Amino acid sequence: MAQTGELEFFITDHHHLARACWELGLSEIPVEDKANFCHLNRDEFWKVMEQSRWCHLYDQFGKGPHEPRLLPEDVRGLADDPYRSLAWELRREGGYEKSNQPFAEFGWAQYLRPKIKIEPGNEAFKKAIKQALDIAAATKPENLPK
Repeated sequence: MAQTGELEFFITDHHHLARACWELGLSEIPVEDKANFCHLNRDEFWKVMEQSRWCHLYDQFGKGPHEPRLLPEDVRGLADDPYRSLAWELRREGGYEKSNQPFAEFGWAQYLRPKIKIEPGNEAFKKAIKQALDIAAATKPENLPK
């Protein structure tokens, strides 16, 4: 989220990319303006955001939903969810297909969280990917992309 005068802007997708661009020191990145809800009060705004599935108010531990007021002020406050990273890598490795389902990676992250313990380090993460691929091949949850 960024604030300019009375307008507030919210990132609804590609948060990790935005964070990486900030870490690289990029001063400009392309964005897409999805909607203007400046006519809504804050409660109405968040109701529309939830109904549109443009917000996922869960933290890096999969806990939530949290109150929108607890969102970070900008991308510098974003925390990494290693299970979301695992879910992204699982998709990249063919564990499930890319989907238009909002927050599909977070759904897979929640599904894998109790099944796999991610230890620190690259080799341990590779081991977790292998476990995730085995799990995805053996089970296909109904509410997640196949």
